[in-house]
Amino acid sequence: MQRAAISTDRSASCASSLCLILLFWLWQPMGGIVWDVAGSAFGSALTVLYFLGWAVVLYTTFLIDHFDLLGLRQAWNGFRNRKPRGRHAVRRRLCNAAIRLSFA
Repeated sequence: MQRAAISTDRSASCASSLCLILLFWLWQPMGGIVWDVAGSAFGSALTVLYFLGWAVVLYTTFLIDHFDLLGLRQAWNGFRNRKPRGRHAVRRRLCNAAIRLSFA
């Protein structure tokens, strides 16, 4: 099995995220009420978790360079045949995991 080049890995991840956004945007509702938690403690907990997830996403996007986040630096380095820098590999991996977890 052949993997994609390192320089295109982040760009492919961003492209798949854009496809998911398009899928969510064009999704058609089922109709009717499937479950209702309005006014309950569980509904309030879900609302707090929802906003906490968005806060984590916003916070973690500022922990890494946006050129790295969007894959522009990796694609540019691949175009110029440069090796990727591993300066912040652990921090980038943790931030990406937090961003993906928050969107899940």
